[in-house]
Amino acid sequence: MSHTAGPWFVSGQEGDAFDISTELPDENGECEHVIATVWANRPSLHAAAEDARLIALAPDLLHAVLLFDYACHHGDGECLEAAVAKAKELITAAGQKTAEDEEDDTDEEDDE
Repeated sequence: MSHTAGPWFVSGQEGDAFDISTELPDENGECEHVIATVWANRPSLHAAAEDARLIALAPDLLHAVLLFDYACHHGDGECLEAAVAKAKELITAAGQKTAEDEEDDTDEEDDE
C-alpha cells in the first residue's frame, strides 16, 4: 500500500475548507499538490482547522509508529529513543500536551 509521501501541511483556507498539501514535485515539475480538503461541517471553523492540522501530521505519525514497531521488534534502544522524541514532537505539533508536560503542570499547581 502506498500513500503520498510527506511532509504534508495545511496550505490554505478558502471559506469553510482547509487544504492539506505536499510540495513534492510531480512528473510536470509542479511542486504544491492538494492531497485532501477538510470541510468545516461543524459550528466551529477553529475545530476544522485543528482537524486539518492533525490530518497533515499523518505521514509523520506513521513514521513514529514504524519507529516504535522496529524498536520493539529488534530491541533497539536508540530507535526507541528516536521514536519517543518523534512522538513528543508530534504531540506538541498537534496542539496537545505530552505526559511529561502534564506532570510539569501538576507539579506547578502543587507548588502554589
